[in-house]
Amino acid sequence: MKEWALKLGRGGLRLVRTWPWFLGTILIGHLAKENFPFSNWPMYGNFHPNAYYVYIADANGEAIGATTFKENTPRLGRQYAKEKQAAISAAKKSGQDVPVEQSEWNAGVKMLKRLADRLTPEQQREYQGLQLVEMRLEIGTDRKIQPHQKIHGKIQLEPAAN
Repeated sequence: MKEWALKLGRGGLRLVRTWPWFLGTILIGHLAKENFPFSNWPMYGNFHPNAYYVYIADANGEAIGATTFKENTPRLGRQYAKEKQAAISAAKKSGQDVPVEQSEWNAGVKMLKRLADRLTPEQQREYQGLQLVEMRLEIGTDRKIQPHQKIHGKIQLEPAAN
């Protein structure tokens, strides 16, 4: 007999030996009411009371995709949190009485300047400016998600001369 026919035959026997386990697993999952990957108990089933994300917008407030800056949204959030913490720590170390809002604004502007360096002159002309926007989400008394938007920094873009 040809080698490929023998391999096919062995594969068929393997299937006959394993199908009861396969069907048994499906049956147990169904009885346990677990429908993975369509689970009733998703990993992120609980809504955190302090849920938020940050994004970058142009001068008109239109959102700009994070990939434009070779970033992603979670990484932008972590970068902003790190910049904000550094600005607040620097203000405390200097002994100045700088309001937290001012430290947040300074951190946002610093981050926007760094991200603006990644834009092409054409993009800088198109966007005209950048804003760092924080969108805070909370669950209202009516159990609906209510967004609260706050701007944490703005810069004007001046395209470099060619």
